[in-house]
Amino acid sequence: MMVRALTLYRSQFRPSTRWAKPYAMVCVNLVAADERQQAHYLFSSVQQQFLHLYRGTAGKIPLPVTKLADNWEPHEINAMERTLKYSLVGNSDDIRQGIEALLAETQADELMFNGPIVEQQARLHSFSIGAEVMKSLA
Repeated sequence: MMVRALTLYRSQFRPSTRWAKPYAMVCVNLVAADERQQAHYLFSSVQQQFLHLYRGTAGKIPLPVTKLADNWEPHEINAMERTLKYSLVGNSDDIRQGIEALLAETQADELMFNGPIVEQQARLHSFSIGAEVMKSLA
């Protein structure tokens, strides 16, 4: 619904003394690692968290797993994929491509990243990769 929300916001925007034109900030999950496989492993926490929220059993973000449980229903997988569609997951090249695509699609003026990674050092490293990619795009 993000793109729809941005379209509605921009179409309904009325200039004011403070804002002459629309200004949009987009926030997405960022799960980056040196290796693509490691990033996807870390992202499994987000996927599991979504399942728990979807089923009404929210709690702390789960530890990552190498394989998601087999008890997902097709409609749950579909909902997860739709909801997490804009998450940026992978190595620095994947993140760069993802950010470029996100900016092209949303025309966002500003990006904010959520770091849903359990382990603090991995989360800090993910943000470091994201920051380096952003600097390279500036």
